[in-house]
Amino acid sequence: MTPELHIFKHRDDVGPGWLLDVVRDGPDPFRLCTIRSPDDFPVALACSGIVIVGRSLAGMDPADRSPLLRAELAFVRTAVGLGIPYLGIGDGALLLARAMLGRVTQPGTTAIGFRELPLNAAGRGDPVLGGRESLPVALWPGRSLALPPRAVLLAGTEEEPAAFRLVDTAWGILPHPEVTPAAFGDWLAEPGAFDDSIVGRLDRPAVVAELERQSDAQREATCALMRRFLARTRKFCHFVTPEIDPSHHG
Repeated sequence: MTPELHIFKHRDDVGPGWLLDVVRDGPDPFRLCTIRSPDDFPVALACSGIVIVGRSLAGMDPADRSPLLRAELAFVRTAVGLGIPYLGIGDGALLLARAMLGRVTQPGTTAIGFRELPLNAAGRGDPVLGGRESLPVALWPGRSLALPPRAVLLAGTEEEPAAFRLVDTAWGILPHPEVTPAAFGDWLAEPGAFDDSIVGRLDRPAVVAELERQSDAQREATCALMRRFLARTRKFCHFVTPEIDPSHHG
């Protein structure tokens, strides 16, 4: 069995955005999966690479021990331990940090909308995020994180990391390079998406209009990032041994 790139999301209406353009038009086999139960995860070695996307889990409780979250953390930890390339965006970055002994901390930025995220020296030289001075992203309120041990900071600060890398195979990005203006508009329109302090100062049409103005640059940067990540998955070549039906062997 040939392993496939697996793209995971937690809600049908929060998808991989620009990332899907790259894999849909490319040669790499992939699966798009919505996670609803612990049984939805494949065997890790069935994955040539793993992408987890989604709006940042502002309500992620650091003390949560639900079966679904436990299964997801175990899956991420196993994949990273096996060296399977991993890209986590938004809640995928929080899951990576928590799975690898970092921490999900108190809510971080309350900023919303387009931003050029400056990359530090490690970020500019990174094999996936690098090759540029900054990464165009959409900011969304959510929890922050404390970096796992041995993580390399790529953007942000030690106190408020925005992007990081682990062991040259796993990447976490808290803001959203992948989201399209239309999808971000849907996020903004969702009832109860923000607390009252944010709603009072939010100009939804202006936020979406700014993302639309910057969409070409954001899409180009995100597609370049995804192509670099796919190049990493092609280097991780492994095959899953087919299961043998004992009934055919006496």
